Amino acid sequence: MRGTLPALIAVVALLAGCAAPEPVWPDQRPDLVVRATVDRSLVEAGDVVTYTVELDWAEGVTPAVPEFGRNIEGLRVEDQRFEGPDEIDGRMTEVFTYELVADKPGSYELPGVEVPYTTEGGEQGTAGTGMILVEARAKTEREVDPDDPDAPPVILDEQLRDIVGTQNIPDPNLALWLVILGGLFLAVVGGWVFVVYGRWSAPPLPSPPPPAHVIALRQLEALRGKGLLADGEYQAFAFGLSEIFRTYLGARFAFPAVEWTTTEILQGLPERLQALRREAEIRQVLDATDFVKYAGRSMDPSELDRLADVCQDLVQQTRPVEGEAGDDEVMP
Repeated sequence: MRGTLPALIAVVALLAGCAAPEPVWPDQRPDLVVRATVDRSLVEAGDVVTYTVELDWAEGVTPAVPEFGRNIEGLRVEDQRFEGPDEIDGRMTEVFTYELVADKPGSYELPGVEVPYTTEGGEQGTAGTGMILVEARAKTEREVDPDDPDAPPVILDEQLRDIVGTQNIPDPNLALWLVILGGLFLAVVGGWVFVVYGRWSAPPLPSPPPPAHVIALRQLEALRGKGLLADGEYQAFAFGLSEIFRTYLGARFAFPAVEWTTTEILQGLPERLQALRREAEIRQVLDATDFVKYAGRSMDPSELDRLADVCQDLVQQTRPVEGEAGDDEVMP
């Protein structure tokens, strides 16, 4: 399998260069797309978690927007903001942002979002997301030195020590002799090792991690090797493909593509990525995987496999050239 990978990549790149894939236009998206995210899922008790719900619907669709903060349990709603609706690419977008606080340590569930809607033709439907888990750990108490406020805070637990009973103080002369004898023993052993081996053997330097495009290509090969499309696991395949592609874009061009929505990515592409003129292919991969992930729509397995080819071609075409002084980072 590994021996045939370079030849397969060359064939896919040649075919992709001969016929550019058709972009996915906004009117091909679902009637209503709902996305729910948090800025972080592991916090300390008392910290603020930003919970964002984004609605994206087509013209003529009327969503029945519920009060998303009403179903939040355990987390205190400290602030809430609403933006929109605004028109972007012929569709309407509305964003609901909640500042949540976990006052006590524990695990909290943000329930899945369900939004019913009605189309212009009277058809009704529902779009939604799964639940999100937030973990709040106990807050560590720290103390700041009043004489030096710029010094790093000290954990109070480090300053507390148990009081022990009377201890027998060993003879200082005995301890001194033990230190001297131990030093002589180490000197003799070290001299013997130096004579036998000629020099101290330095530990080998760790291998540098592979670049982002190498990891992305390996992950795409592994995703296809799982047989998800053959088993009918189309949504799992779409989630895996989207995560690999977003992680690669973020690592290669140094922007938070994993945390951003598809709209934010397309509007905030870095200049170096815009210069490659691959926006249509990027939009195609992100929109199509969003349809399967969030709208629950089925897609022909051959089309999903073709999207993986498009993603693989994008990784190959956007990889750094030899000697390029860019922001290419390695993926975690």
